[in-house]
Amino acid sequence: MAYFSASTNRWEVLLKYSPLALKKESDTRWSSRREPITVVHKHLVKIVEAVNLLALDAVSSPKTKFEAVSLLKGIHTFEFVAFTCFLAENIKKIDIVSKMLQEGFIDVACNLVKCLTAQIKDCTGTILNVSHEEAKRSCLYSLIQTRLLRR
Repeated sequence: MAYFSASTNRWEVLLKYSPLALKKESDTRWSSRREPITVVHKHLVKIVEAVNLLALDAVSSPKTKFEAVSLLKGIHTFEFVAFTCFLAENIKKIDIVSKMLQEGFIDVACNLVKCLTAQIKDCTGTILNVSHEEAKRSCLYSLIQTRLLRR
């Protein structure tokens, strides 16, 4: 997010590739975290295309190119893709609990926190397997595999 918002040119490139804008997160609202994670999860391939364009663009500054390449190295890992899948699935549940707390439904929120905690503990293997399988189906997976095989 900070990479794109630091420059109007970068922001315009992102908007050409991604239909939803990434917004700055709020320190106090979980909902502000859910939206960027959802956008990155749904449009990761397009975001990678935008960053790649900036890395290869002849008019980009050396700093922009360097930062774009560094960002691509981080994104082009299986861990990043899998964790994005994991977060996208679980941030929805955390967001519901957060909204219940904000609306003053403390008893309901406490029960939801207990259930969510138990669910994550009980299903850690399942959740990780689902995230792993989704990441493998991702369009970026083949790119990541290609990079790993070349090393």
